[in-house]
Amino acid sequence: MSAKKIKVGPNQPALFTSVGPGHTANPILWRPGEKAAAVNIVERDQRLLEVLRAFGKISQKRGLAKAIVTPPRDMELINRWGANTDERVARALKNADEAEKAAKWPFSFATGRFAVVESGLLTNEASVELTNEMFNDYISIYAGPNDHQEARDAEIRRLERHSKAFIKAQSSQKAS
Repeated sequence: MSAKKIKVGPNQPALFTSVGPGHTANPILWRPGEKAAAVNIVERDQRLLEVLRAFGKISQKRGLAKAIVTPPRDMELINRWGANTDERVARALKNADEAEKAAKWPFSFATGRFAVVESGLLTNEASVELTNEMFNDYISIYAGPNDHQEARDAEIRRLERHSKAFIKAQSSQKAS
């Protein structure tokens, strides 16, 4: 997602907020014709769905490390994998860490990190800091150390409904 020119009437200025050092809000008055940060809403939803699905896989992999030390599954897994148990758990944790790292890219696009940098509203460094903070918050809600499958599934359903509704609205608007 890149910065896009937003079309509004001449009497409809939009107010954007930039986060400065120390997370202070700096109001920015945007006027028609000026470059602004924007993301495609449907694309944002699709990227967040990608992140949430990755969180499910991450939870599954990290859950294995929990299961290996929690009766009664611990003995079942140790008996099944024998000497390879530690290697399997280490591989699962490594895969979870890699999946989490990979999920940061679609999250960065979804939250407009690159659009705000391209528009000049934030520096790259500030956008990285802000995006990492938002990503950690997102993890605590939808992945975290405990399984958050219900919350994750509810958010997936919400994003899917939102995308379908937005696409339908766009289609009917084009038809009229």
